[in-house]
Amino acid sequence: VMTATQGIQGKVAGVQITSSGQPGSQPSVRIRGTGSAIGGAEPLYVVDGVITTDITNINTADIVSMDILKDASSTAIYGARGSNGVIIITTKQGAKGKMQISYNGNVGIQSATHLVKMADAQQYINYVSAATYDIINIASTGVSTDWYKEILRNGVEQDHGITISGASDKTKYLLSAGYLDDEGIVINNDFKRFTIRSNDEFKLADKFTLGIMASYTNGINQNVNLGTAYNDAYRAAPVIPGRVNGKYGNTSLFQNVGNPILDINDNNNRTADNRLQGNTYLEYKPVTWLTLRSSIGADWDNALSRSYNYQFFSDTSTFIKGGGNQSNPNSTLAVTSANALHWVWDNTITFNKRFNAHNITLLAGTTSEEISSTSSYASVQGVAANPSLWYIHNGNNALPFSNDGYGTKQTRNSYIARLNYSFEDKYLFTGNFRADASSNFPAQNRWGYFPSAGVGWVISKEGFMQNQKIFDLLKIRGSWGQAGNDFTGSGSSGYTVTLLQNLPYFFGGSGTSGSAISQIVDQNLKWETTTESDVAVEFSALKSKLTGEFSYYSKIVKNALINVQVPSTLGSYNPSGGQGYVLTNQQRLFLFHKWKYYVQQE
Repeated sequence: VMTATQGIQGKVAGVQITSSGQPGSQPSVRIRGTGSAIGGAEPLYVVDGVITTDITNINTADIVSMDILKDASSTAIYGARGSNGVIIITTKQGAKGKMQISYNGNVGIQSATHLVKMADAQQYINYVSAATYDIINIASTGVSTDWYKEILRNGVEQDHGITISGASDKTKYLLSAGYLDDEGIVINNDFKRFTIRSNDEFKLADKFTLGIMASYTNGINQNVNLGTAYNDAYRAAPVIPGRVNGKYGNTSLFQNVGNPILDINDNNNRTADNRLQGNTYLEYKPVTWLTLRSSIGADWDNALSRSYNYQFFSDTSTFIKGGGNQSNPNSTLAVTSANALHWVWDNTITFNKRFNAHNITLLAGTTSEEISSTSSYASVQGVAANPSLWYIHNGNNALPFSNDGYGTKQTRNSYIARLNYSFEDKYLFTGNFRADASSNFPAQNRWGYFPSAGVGWVISKEGFMQNQKIFDLLKIRGSWGQAGNDFTGSGSSGYTVTLLQNLPYFFGGSGTSGSAISQIVDQNLKWETTTESDVAVEFSALKSKLTGEFSYYSKIVKNALINVQVPSTLGSYNPSGGQGYVLTNQQRLFLFHKWKYYVQQE
């Protein structure tokens, strides 16, 4: 599989994973349902300490473990976005001993199954004749087209990887490279990915350890117009051939739909993505029971997309160049360039000591985070069909063109604390507290405070359980906690009033330029809070041949960040996120007065 989450589909309780099957796409993951309206429902991924929301760049052969945190007691320490659950991924490191070189690879074929049963040509003729009371004489075409077979194929998937690893008393090292080629089941749809990873750890001195983990990924995604192609394949008449002598069958003669093959072939949509991800940490242990650690992780992503729509024309014959009602008089080239950088700096101090039957671990620290992204877009017409000429400056300046761009930036600063306590390893307690500040909220609401606590009882360690032969592990646990979400969809502009400038405005019979408020915003935005309680029983029985968990949880979201439609007469029909965003009567009156004022002034 391309991602680790695909590998656990249907295998983890409380986790729903849906994969579209489209090459290069990340499966949708829902941990205990959807927790936010606009804040995103995807979980938070932590890869070797690097926080991210996308793991399509991770070679699954490099993964050694994956832990899924579902309840609030365990996710609260991760703060923002932890309300949707957390998936922790740890990649491999070198094992002590001689250098080892390993290769792994697989090749497979994927195809579509359980397709909709489609009518053949004769069945279609009978159905249409019965419906219209008119016998259709189209048997002369001599074809019976299965449109799904025309656009689908058996896709070949292959994955290859090589790893070099080893370790000594003072050094651990691992270097891996992987190549994935995934042909989709739809023609022209495929994804290629090359990955390289280096995980190293150095013992600088008896009390100092330095770790460096880095990965680079290059992905090439060839997309197709799936939605339109599938829809037309379902509706197109089977009495029309798909393609003959370079011309496409005129499917618009019946049902007035496009030719599904042309839906795919009339455009070329390619995205090249380069991604660099890494984490560096320095660990200092002045004594065995105290650890000071500082780590900084970064995730940089650069994506370049080129979408080219070919020029083609139609005619009135049965076989046409443009598929009947399909035509494009001018070619169009659209180019999008996007850059994103996400870095996190953590500083923690951990106390861990055992006092007879008491085991205590106390962690405290700070974390700083910044997410910034920029994007630019340009579109022109009249670019030649030769791919070597697909650049914006080759467009026809006499034809319409467009360009746009944007940038966002958000920062967070947090203080964290966690206490783990156990007595005789059978009575357990965990307490967390996190204070988060986010630039997505105004100053008066910038800070959010999120506590959590959990208790556990390992019954199988009690004296009265020692003589039984059924349970290897029997544990009861419960937790309560809160987690915050600060995703407004638009960063600080979610609460900041902005103006569109240089808009045409006519006053007194003459034209001038003016400005207008682009959207209504809630200037009192605050943290969305998820409160969750959880009770569970875990067991392992019959020498670990049978394991399971029964759990009950309650998950409630308050102060939900949502977008609400308001009448356009108020000046906007798409306000930014708000706390159950509804304008008060006073706000409505104020807005109406302003609206009347401008009308009277004009």
